Amino acid sequence: MTKKRSLWSINEHFESFSNAVFVSAVVVQRPQNKLTVFTGLKALAGINIKGLSMRNQKGASALSIMVILFLAASILTIVMKIAPMFFDNMTIEKVLKDIGAQPDIAELSDDEIISAFSKRFSINNIRNFDLKSIVIKRDDGLLTIDINYEKRENIFKNIDAIVSFENHFETKAQ
Repeated sequence: MTKKRSLWSINEHFESFSNAVFVSAVVVQRPQNKLTVFTGLKALAGINIKGLSMRNQKGASALSIMVILFLAASILTIVMKIAPMFFDNMTIEKVLKDIGAQPDIAELSDDEIISAFSKRFSINNIRNFDLKSIVIKRDDGLLTIDINYEKRENIFKNIDAIVSFENHFETKAQ
């Protein structure tokens, strides 16, 4: 005499916030009249319920976890070294707009404009900035200020990141 296994599927539908939520459960009657309920992904995926042993389970190996951690650490290191350069450039752009918004900017000499940049850079903690990268041009009543520069950051040993920035401002002299 063989024992019969019976399989029932219970599906209940709920609606919440106009999204349908599907709950599924599978009930299996095993030998010795023990009932086992499988819910969630096992019931939905139709996994062979008989073979739920440790050798059938899958997961990440130690090597794959170490590779993922190495890649995450590398990306985090690069972001932590490059992000301050972009924050400094945003500050330089703001200083350029603030100095350019002064009503008497066209009447100031080049040295006075560069001195104003130097003061604002030191107040805003912009260090190691070469003021020679500030180019001031005056043509036919048009004042143009260009701040084009490159920043270099050592990532690891002989690997460097080089980022170029171009900032431009122009106004009519009154």
